[in-house]
Amino acid sequence: MRTFHDTGRAARRAAWIAAALSALLLGACSDDDDNERVITGEALSVLNKVAQPNRDFVVVDLAKLADADPDNNVVAQGTSDIEGAFRAKVGLDVDSVLVNFPAVEGEPRTSGLISLIEGNPQRKTLEDFTDIACAAGAGAVGDGSVEASAMDRTRIANLELGAQQVLSEQSVDFNDPDSLGAAVARVREITNDGDNPPPS
Repeated sequence: MRTFHDTGRAARRAAWIAAALSALLLGACSDDDDNERVITGEALSVLNKVAQPNRDFVVVDLAKLADADPDNNVVAQGTSDIEGAFRAKVGLDVDSVLVNFPAVEGEPRTSGLISLIEGNPQRKTLEDFTDIACAAGAGAVGDGSVEASAMDRTRIANLELGAQQVLSEQSVDFNDPDSLGAAVARVREITNDGDNPPPS
């Protein structure tokens, strides 16, 4: 004859099995992938901060920046939506990336750096100062001054502060490689490649 205790154990076992099955089903139906991180943001024109809709973009792994074949360093790509928003997934083995909206007719490149070292990144707005900071950070990684694994959020923030300071001090022509290159070099100088914020 089944006792009260036997019935209680059976009920608890049934509840545990139901909970386990529910968790498995929820996991199977989830849009999240434990093997990837999602990066999101919006792209604005470096000329007038207007949203950039329906523009193609690529996501480059900074650790592979020096690869002779550019196709080997692209870890994601896509097209911004009608409001200029972008979304992409990258693997957990990627420490930091640059998101690049290549130049199109009448519109210069828009880009920015994103660190995944600290976990899931916050939404990122790409604009004039992030583009200069991105070029500075990519240059530092590309010439070996900084390891890609050291391009964390603090370093990126320092580079972006430096870029904002440069933009406040001088006019930058984003259509002129010499003007843009001078701004990038200045950011690298005043932040020591992002080691510190620019002097106030």
